[in-house]
Amino acid sequence: MKVEREWGRMRLGQAHPYWVLGLLPEEHIDGIAYNEMLDGGEGDALAVLAGGGLEADEIARLTSEALAAAGIGGMVRTAGLRAVFRNILDDMIAGHLRPLVGATILSELDPEGEVPELQGPFFSGLADEAEGFARLRPEDWQSEGPIPAPADGEADILRLAQEVRAALDNHDEGEG
Repeated sequence: MKVEREWGRMRLGQAHPYWVLGLLPEEHIDGIAYNEMLDGGEGDALAVLAGGGLEADEIARLTSEALAAAGIGGMVRTAGLRAVFRNILDDMIAGHLRPLVGATILSELDPEGEVPELQGPFFSGLADEAEGFARLRPEDWQSEGPIPAPADGEADILRLAQEVRAALDNHDEGEG
């Protein structure tokens, strides 16, 4: 699955959940490492990553080292899912991602129901609606600014997205 993000603006901590889920394209790691160094990040692994031109196995090893050195390693899959869900839901709610497209992405991210707060009415019946989005063009996934008003059915998805976002916040408060 491909999740489009503005990788060039991310720092290591922001990119971490995408890395955990295998959604962060390796070709963007050098830019993220470079941004981290510009913001004061240090370490040999980070410096080598920022230089680019590495093989996949080197990228994986050095990224793990850089995350550990920054004190942000060790994220489990469910925490990564919650973080990525939160980002996608925020994009939907802000109008930067069509509700049905966002819901389709979310349903594909957690098909096994690993994160209980993300299950329930949000995904029921989504598979049928999502079939029409199976052949999306890349430009349909995100827009440069606010998207037009939600189409039929998308208003309900947007309302449910707000409920799921609140459930994620409640989960976070329960852990704190």
